[in-house]
Amino acid sequence: MQIDRLSYISRAEFERDFMRANRPVIVTDALGAWRIEELWTPAYLRRSFGEDRVQVYNSYFDLKSVRKLGAFLDERFDRAEVQRNPPYVRWYTKLRNVDFFWADAAFEKMRPNWSTPYFLPLTDYVLPFAPAPAIADATVDLFPAKGLFISERGARTGLHKDPWGSDAVLCQLYGRKEWVMYAPDQARYLESNEKAVDLQNPDSALFPEYPLARPAYEFSLEPGEVVYVPHGWYHTAYSTTDSISLTWNFVHGSGARAFTDWLVKPRSAIDDDVIRFFFAPALGAEVSDAAVARLVAKHFGTDTAGVASGLSSTAAP
Repeated sequence: MQIDRLSYISRAEFERDFMRANRPVIVTDALGAWRIEELWTPAYLRRSFGEDRVQVYNSYFDLKSVRKLGAFLDERFDRAEVQRNPPYVRWYTKLRNVDFFWADAAFEKMRPNWSTPYFLPLTDYVLPFAPAPAIADATVDLFPAKGLFISERGARTGLHKDPWGSDAVLCQLYGRKEWVMYAPDQARYLESNEKAVDLQNPDSALFPEYPLARPAYEFSLEPGEVVYVPHGWYHTAYSTTDSISLTWNFVHGSGARAFTDWLVKPRSAIDDDVIRFFFAPALGAEVSDAAVARLVAKHFGTDTAGVASGLSSTAAP
């Protein structure tokens, strides 16, 4: 199937036809005012943030090192040869109360350079928690996994689906990426014990039915385009050139049930930190799964019958 590439889509149309339908789409006209050929280039990042320390990860989100951004760009960009699965920068704004090399100061400096894409909802967010009439603006507010992805040609993001029952948008600013996306109904072929198959080296013992998996979309994401990744969709991206992308995750009220369903599943201590971080302002000390579910049900009308039985009534450790 060909993924839809649209322009001039209203917020109401986007929510109805894509968010509520849990359907990916590429919007082609949302970054026109960002001046990406001037303000989102390797030269600009090197000049403005070259001395900042950034996190360098492998294809499966394992932190490998922390180094200065300028040194990373000097070493990794404009290489003659293509390295297999090279490391790449994922430079996030704060999403946990831990000491880290967060990108918040850089994003504050970059604030005039971008704006929230016009088609995204202004309010009724579950994560970050911003029920109407509160407005959530990605340029100034904290969103989960908001950050820059900076990768050399040949870098790959391993197949995965995003956490928290969340959706995501990725804005392609520089270079190109080849994407493959699988619909949620392919999970039985792609996931085992909450681990996704390595498409380059599939383990036939763990994923015996992987050969039956069929991708829904394969496409190239071009500079100036924004891809919407709904919750539950498996995806992988390969940088066919040196690449810079800006991305963030969110849960909107239209997908609140996916979030409360996620709450009952096993998760990492890092995910617990993320939930505490984003819900503590509304809940104070009692950031338990049950308290979060009740808050979401109150503001977004989610039916938590049958869900609450799987939720702890005590604060997460």
